[in-house]
Amino acid sequence: MPDGLHHIAVGARAFKNGNYRIAGRMFLKACKEAEASPGSDQLVLIGCYYNLALFYYKQHQYRKADITLSRALKMIQDSHYEPLATTLETKIASLLIDVLKTQGNYRRALKICKRTIENINTQQSTTCSAAHLPVFDRLISLLLVTNTATSAEKWLRQAIDNETKKDCPDKLSHIDAWTSRLAWLYCYRGMVDAASQVLNQRSKQWQTKTTEV
Repeated sequence: MPDGLHHIAVGARAFKNGNYRIAGRMFLKACKEAEASPGSDQLVLIGCYYNLALFYYKQHQYRKADITLSRALKMIQDSHYEPLATTLETKIASLLIDVLKTQGNYRRALKICKRTIENINTQQSTTCSAAHLPVFDRLISLLLVTNTATSAEKWLRQAIDNETKKDCPDKLSHIDAWTSRLAWLYCYRGMVDAASQVLNQRSKQWQTKTTEV
């Protein structure tokens, strides 16, 4: 196991056991060694940044968490990694959004939400993916906090439309995830009839799927 990954493993165990000083030291050491290794896997370095930032976040060191996560997110979004890196991108973006929300920086958090969703949609333009659901949930929450619920509806409907055009075995379950959120949004806004209509449409989709099977 490369030293960086070993330090991450040791740090993760220490973090889980509440030994935060050791965890932080191991995560920082992993980052420095990954940075100093020419030709090392950049995804390993990005993973090191994520673990260090998570440590900072849990210790309420939000400025350090912000700087570390921003660096990692820029690396992964600018380098056009394979779709396998999508999960890591989502984790980094989600944590950075949480850091910014904690500091009340909703504008920047919204910007990161939107760019991440658009980036993942571009990478997975033809296959279904629920990878950006955590980021999307944060987007909806931010839009509600900033009193722009109509924008949340627009983003949800766009997600449903995009997923409908794709071709994959899990398409219906992914559409179901989006429509559930749209129905919740309508209920939140007191639009019970609209929520019922969305849920009825979803029920018909599942009935059609069952009939086909």
